[in-house]
Amino acid sequence: MIPEDTTIPIRFDLALLGYTYELSRKGVRQIAENNKEQVEKFKNNRCDCELHLKDGTRIFAIGYGERWLHGYKFDQLILFDDNRWLIETDKNEEIRMIKACTMGASYVPEEHQILYYEDID
Repeated sequence: MIPEDTTIPIRFDLALLGYTYELSRKGVRQIAENNKEQVEKFKNNRCDCELHLKDGTRIFAIGYGERWLHGYKFDQLILFDDNRWLIETDKNEEIRMIKACTMGASYVPEEHQILYYEDID
């Protein structure tokens, strides 16, 4: 067995899911704003909203369509909602599908695969 090359950092891909796709995009913008010194590239156009950090981490704003279940691999899912946290109950099935279809090969232990980021506006 060949040992893993520890000189190459693992790149993490995170999906940010808001209660709506607009909130997903807002969450990625807030993370970019709050971490300006770590931002390598921020793409925010009509079709895509993604953030690339200097450590190789990528954060994608995602929605609820089939598009995100095919061909994507995420290590963590960030849920973005206001203080009511209705996303957890109202979108439970969609969250379960995103986790089942895109996070099977995650580098992150299962108990840390879902993060919570509150919209404070």
